[in-house]
Amino acid sequence: MEIRQCHACSKLFAYRGNSNCPDCIKKHDDEFTAVRRFLLDNPKTDLDTICEECEVSRSDVLGWVREGRLVLNTGAGVICEKCGDPISHGRFCKECSQSLVGTLESAHNELKRKEEENKTYGGMHTNRDNKR
Repeated sequence: MEIRQCHACSKLFAYRGNSNCPDCIKKHDDEFTAVRRFLLDNPKTDLDTICEECEVSRSDVLGWVREGRLVLNTGAGVICEKCGDPISHGRFCKECSQSLVGTLESAHNELKRKEEENKTYGGMHTNRDNKR
């Protein structure tokens, strides 16, 4: 059994795959539940009010939004990491997400093309191959 120090409270605990102790994990889960319940009753609330009313940190709420666990209204103060437009969940707005997907797909296709090219022209390369 591996013993680690909790990142949140510095208490020692038996490590089971999470960097926080069981008490801090439960506290964090309880805070998430409280925020989720608050949002069900107050769906148009902004980020600062959520943090104030539920007594949770802004970074925790933003983390849950970025993870996709919470969805806020677009005026709540959460912005796209790429363009800065207001968003309700995740890390990027729809347009930036599509742009990133397109960029990744083209990079992936380029890698596949280069791999195929290397297979086609496989074999040993010599200095003679580099002469024009």
